[in-house]
Amino acid sequence: MPSKFQTPRISVREAFYNAAGPVALSNRNLLQFAIPSYALILISNPGRLGGSFLEWFFIATGAYFATVAVLILARETVLAGPDRGSRPLLTTLALLLAGFARGFAVWGVGSAFELISPTELLYRLYAGPFFVFGAVATLAIYNASKDRHDVVIADLEQQKAALDSMRKNMHGQVAQQQAELLAKAQEILIPVVDQLRRGLRSQDLSKLAPKLRDTIEEVVRPLSHEIGRATSATEAALENASKGFAVRSRGRFPTKVSVGQMVVPSLTTFGSASVTLTVPAAITNGWPMYTAAIAVLLCWLVTRAAQKLLRNWWVSPIAASFAVAAVMALTVIITGLTLNLVGLAVTSVTLMQYLTMLLLLALLGFAMQIVRTQRHDAEVQMAKVLGELSVLTAQLRQELWLNRRRVASVIHGPIQSALYASAIRLSQEQVKSAAYIEAIEADIVGALKKLETIEEQESFDEVLNQIKTMWDGVIELNLPPLNTDWADRVRENPVVTACFTSVIRESVSNAAKHGKATKVWVEVEQTEEHILQLKIVNNGVALENTLVPGFGSSILDEVSLGWRLYNTDNGATLEIKVPI
Repeated sequence: MPSKFQTPRISVREAFYNAAGPVALSNRNLLQFAIPSYALILISNPGRLGGSFLEWFFIATGAYFATVAVLILARETVLAGPDRGSRPLLTTLALLLAGFARGFAVWGVGSAFELISPTELLYRLYAGPFFVFGAVATLAIYNASKDRHDVVIADLEQQKAALDSMRKNMHGQVAQQQAELLAKAQEILIPVVDQLRRGLRSQDLSKLAPKLRDTIEEVVRPLSHEIGRATSATEAALENASKGFAVRSRGRFPTKVSVGQMVVPSLTTFGSASVTLTVPAAITNGWPMYTAAIAVLLCWLVTRAAQKLLRNWWVSPIAASFAVAAVMALTVIITGLTLNLVGLAVTSVTLMQYLTMLLLLALLGFAMQIVRTQRHDAEVQMAKVLGELSVLTAQLRQELWLNRRRVASVIHGPIQSALYASAIRLSQEQVKSAAYIEAIEADIVGALKKLETIEEQESFDEVLNQIKTMWDGVIELNLPPLNTDWADRVRENPVVTACFTSVIRESVSNAAKHGKATKVWVEVEQTEEHILQLKIVNNGVALENTLVPGFGSSILDEVSLGWRLYNTDNGATLEIKVPI
């Protein structure tokens, strides 16, 4: 079943702005104006006033060039510049002056051919400005709408192409960023670690513990902060590319449209006001003003009623065009009957001429509505497409962020912990055997090698065992039983595993570094279906009130639903909620 294509309502303010914009006096608009300009004279005059087609063609040519000459003069002087914006007052004055020139040209050339009576001058001068203003403004509204459609198509295609290219290169961008981050980290850390390893064999070991602490403060921690918080060029480009998308495109050609939405009362009435029965009525019934007022009012009422009544009648565009033409015919019939009833009858020829002009206006309005329908359909379709692309963009951004955090977390977690634990061991042990020194060296080298295996996902139990082994002899780490339902759920989800172990690793490291703790207890309770409550207690010194949040605090912020760190009588306690 063909889908229904919605047509958005016309904004009168936007239409008026377009009618007074640069497009109104553009070469394209003035060239298109030749069609109604010639048509009005060639259709409405020969049958009533006589004369040959060639004579009226010369009259129409004189009228057209007189009109265009005034408009071009205005465009090159007071309305100069393609980027001048909308100038309603000056544009209206230019169109009215061009209308007077048109009316005088028709009267002058027609009088020279002895086809127009000298008494028609007033009516020609009266009708000219209305016609020029209505015809030029109507064409400007149509062309501005079409131009807007074409511009946003070009913009969107360029933006969509950029996003498509980004989507195709997602994995390559992630790999490139990871390689850059690892290279940067290894370039700084490997020389430092090598120097520490040499120090384990050649230097006074009592001086090496302070050097390890200095390395942590001066190299490791700043590097983890820099990598964790920096924005790569790829991420910056991605952020800029995802801003300001114009959600529009060419759209499909409608298969079913609303007849009511194809009727444009404001445009039809506005146009009809410029081609009402002014001059013919002056000849046939002597009351042009009343005739024009009644015709314009009935045009508005009939088309407005048709718009409402036919809004839910969905047909093909071809059928809709015939239905709109029928509405115009009904408008003319009602106008003719009403004029007869009030004693202002006009000839059938005049009514047919009026119908011809209404059909031209309706055709122009129909074409404009089809274009607007396509654009609206494109907005709906492209909103879905860009929504999908936005998800891909977000996923890429997450992967890039995760890469940074992985590298930063390895530096801030295992590497920093290994160095700090080694420093504590070296400062505590009085007799340091060769095996003991080798164990310390193995811890440092093993932590550094984690940079090379970031992609490998370690199991929940493996990571906890590594943390406990790393701090063995420095801190007594008491973990909760792991043969529980919550532990199984953590094991099943790699993301939760990473979050859970990051919290424990960070807590133990901070307890040793800031609190000088020797014991840490971890308690876990599943408070809700998808929430674990961790309580990590240490026996270290009390926290300082002036403690400044660091990179470790940012890790807790990112992996939890909320956390609280406070002092107790025997140390400090961290309470944190981790989603599972």
